[in-house]
Amino acid sequence: QELWQLMAALSGTPDPGAWADRAGLVLAALFSKLQTDLTAVSKRVLECAATYAKDIRAMVTNAIEVFKTDFGLRTDSGTSSGSRTLATILLELSSRQDDKGETKRMLIQARAADPT
Repeated sequence: QELWQLMAALSGTPDPGAWADRAGLVLAALFSKLQTDLTAVSKRVLECAATYAKDIRAMVTNAIEVFKTDFGLRTDSGTSSGSRTLATILLELSSRQDDKGETKRMLIQARAADPT
């Protein structure tokens, strides 16, 4: 939780640079363990988190490279939590789109990720 809070704070600086990417990585990797209100997360961080949630291998590789840990992702046997994470993030992102076509595309992707 503390790591997420730090990453979220750093990603909100005037020049977030790599911090937004790292915050997205932490959000995607630890989403099921975090207590966070996605409405308070920047669109850029959510977009980064969605990118990582779509590619677990990239998420693990980057987590090891940046944080020297895989956050337990390699030993996590189920992919349902990853799919649920992606769907939840995409639903939040869809509500922030100005383009109705983009909103629809994200809703379809969210449904495909987690049809439940």
